[in-house]
Amino acid sequence: MDRGGVALIVLGGTIALATLLGRRILRPLVRAARIAGHAANGKLDARLPADGPAEMAIVATQFNRMMDALSSERQALRASEARYRELVELSSDWLWEQDAEHRFTWVEGSAFVVAGVEHNVIGKRRWEIPGYAPLTESWDEFKARLDSHKPFLGIMFKQVAPSGAIHYLRVSGKPVFDEAGGFVGYRGLAADVTAEVSGRMALQESERKYRDVFDKNHRINLLVEPESGWIVDASESACGFFGHARAAMTKLHLADLGLQPWGSPEHARATAIPSGVQEFVWRPIGADEIVLEARSGPVNAAGREVQFVSLYDVTARKKAEDRLRILVRAVEQSPASIVITDTAGRIEYVNPRFEEVTGYAKEEVIGKNPRILKSGCNPPELYEALWRSIASGGEWRGELCNRAKSGELYWETASISAVLDEEGRIAHFVAVKENVTERKRLDEEIRELNASLELRVKERTVELEMSNRELDAFSYSVSHDLRAPLRAINGFAHLIEENDGAHLSEESRQMIERLKPMPSAWGSSLTTCSNWPAPDDRTCVRRKSVSARRRRKWSGSCRFTIRRQKFGSVSCRRGSATAH
Repeated sequence: MDRGGVALIVLGGTIALATLLGRRILRPLVRAARIAGHAANGKLDARLPADGPAEMAIVATQFNRMMDALSSERQALRASEARYRELVELSSDWLWEQDAEHRFTWVEGSAFVVAGVEHNVIGKRRWEIPGYAPLTESWDEFKARLDSHKPFLGIMFKQVAPSGAIHYLRVSGKPVFDEAGGFVGYRGLAADVTAEVSGRMALQESERKYRDVFDKNHRINLLVEPESGWIVDASESACGFFGHARAAMTKLHLADLGLQPWGSPEHARATAIPSGVQEFVWRPIGADEIVLEARSGPVNAAGREVQFVSLYDVTARKKAEDRLRILVRAVEQSPASIVITDTAGRIEYVNPRFEEVTGYAKEEVIGKNPRILKSGCNPPELYEALWRSIASGGEWRGELCNRAKSGELYWETASISAVLDEEGRIAHFVAVKENVTERKRLDEEIRELNASLELRVKERTVELEMSNRELDAFSYSVSHDLRAPLRAINGFAHLIEENDGAHLSEESRQMIERLKPMPSAWGSSLTTCSNWPAPDDRTCVRRKSVSARRRRKWSGSCRFTIRRQKFGSVSCRRGSATAH
C-alpha cells in the first residue's frame, strides 16, 4: 500500500476517533450549557450528572455545589424577605420613598392602610394630601427643611380622615443621594401614634381637670405625705387661707399650719389627718376661731401614694347646728304640744308634751292624721275654716276640744300655720297647742262666782240705798236741829252787844267778837256734812257701804252743850264730828 493509502487510513481513523471523542466530550458540555441557562432563568433545582470524562465529572460536581449554594441563599433570602414583610405588616410603622420633587414613589405597610392618610398618595407631595398638616410647625418651615436636604426625626402630623376621625402621625426621613452625590429624594418611616398622642392629651386634660378640681373649686385642698406630714401641693384657696405662697406651702409640715383637732387641748396641733371626716379648729391671729371640716383619703399622684385633704369652713354651719340644737331642745322641752305634718296631713313629728297630753306615744301617731284626736264636739265649719287658712299659706288660731287616748276630753288653744320651702311652696304644717282645760274650768268657776257676787252686790246695793235714804233723813234732821241753836247763839250775841254793850268789859267784848263768826263757820260745816252722796253715785261706794253698826251710831240722839265762858266747844256725843 502506498504512502497515500496509509495516510488516508490514518486520517480516516483519526477522524473517527475525533468524532468518537467529540461526542463523548461535547455532549456533556451542551447539556451543562443548557442546565446553566435554566439556572440563569431562576431554576436552581437543575443539576449536572457526574458521569463522563473525569474532567466533566469535576466540572459537574463544582457546578452542582454552586447551584446548591445559590438555592440555599435564595431560600434564606426569601425567608428574610418574608420576615421583613411580616414585620412591616405587623409594625405600627410604614416605609415610604419620595423622588427629588418630594412626590411619593413608594409606600408599604399595613399600618398605612388603617391610617387616616389618603391611600392614593403616589405621585403627590405631602402638602397636596387633603386634611394632612404638620402639628408643631408650618408648611413653610417643613418645606425649607426639605429644600435644604436635611434629615428630620419625629415630626408630628395631624390627619383628618374623610370620616372625620383624627389621626396623629410621627414621621422621620433621610435624604438619598446617588453615587455622584446628586439628590434623588427621601426615604423614611411613618407611624400612627394616635393612641399615644390621645393618651398624652387625655393626660393633659386630666391634669387640667385635676387642677380645676384641686385648684379652682374654692376649697382648701392639700396633698400631704401620709408618713412624714410634709405638704406636697396646695390649692390657691389653701394658699390664700393660710397666707402662704404655693412654693412656701410645699416647704411646710402639716403641724406648721396650726390645725387643732376638734375637742383636743388648745396646745395640741395636728401632725397627720387620717382618712375619713374629721373636724379641726384654726385660730387666726386677731380673729375668731374657724371650724374646718376635713375630708381626706389616699390618692396616687405621679406614681406615689399621698393623702388628699380637703378642708371646708363649717363655722357658720356649726353655729347653725348649735342654734338648731337649742331649737330642738326648746321644742322637746316646750310646755306646748307641737305637731308637724306633711302637706297631706300625715304626722311627721310630735314632741314629748303631745305624748303627755294625749296619752299617745310618738310611734303610735307617726304617719297618721291628727283626726285621731277628733272629739266630735267641734263644728264642721271650724275645720273647714282651719283648712282654708292653712292651705292658702296663712295661719289659723282658735280653740279645739279634742279627745285623749283614754277617752277624756280636753281643750286646747291652737296656732296652726303652713311652713314654706325655699321656693315658697307649702312643705309642712306645724301646730302649736296649749292645754287650757284647767284654765277653762277655773274660768267657769270664776264666771259662776262672779254671777253669785253680782247677785250679792245687787242685794247689798238695795240695802245700801235704803240705808243711804235713812242717812240722808238723819243728816237733814241733824242739820236742822243744829242750825237752830246756831241761830240762837248768833241772835243772843247780837242782843247782848246791843243791850249791854256799854256795860261789858273789854274781855267780854273780845269774847263776843270771837263768838260772832262761829255760827257762820259751823253752818258751813253742817252744809258740807249734809251733802251726803246720792244713792246713785257709784263713785262713793265706800261711803255707801257703811256698816249697820256705824249707821246706828249716827242715828242716836245728840246732846249739845254751850259753855258760856268759852263759847268755843261744840261736841256731838255718839256723833262723828267735833269742832273747835
